[in-house]
Amino acid sequence: QRITITAPSPNSTVSSPIAVSGATTITPFESNLNYRLFGPDGASLAQGFFTTQGEIGGPATFSGQIPYTLAEQGVGRLEVIEFSAADGSIRAINSIQIT
Repeated sequence: QRITITAPSPNSTVSSPIAVSGATTITPFESNLNYRLFGPDGASLAQGFFTTQGEIGGPATFSGQIPYTLAEQGVGRLEVIEFSAADGSIRAINSIQIT
């Protein structure tokens, strides 16, 4: 499994809400991918999930918006994750830095 984040671009400047999109090589279990957004100090700003679009066993796409509140500007991180339904471990992850 591989997760690709197509928007926003790595190291791009973003504002709330962040428009996020991407693709996976295989549709995740129950068609859900989780996301986590971290601020410059590493604190969690937002978390939730995207519902993917695709056939079971085939590739999928995802998109959504992430609203957040940020106290001060700086470099943050966006993670898109597929957790294992069996044990909660991370099956696949992609992470980008954003400002």
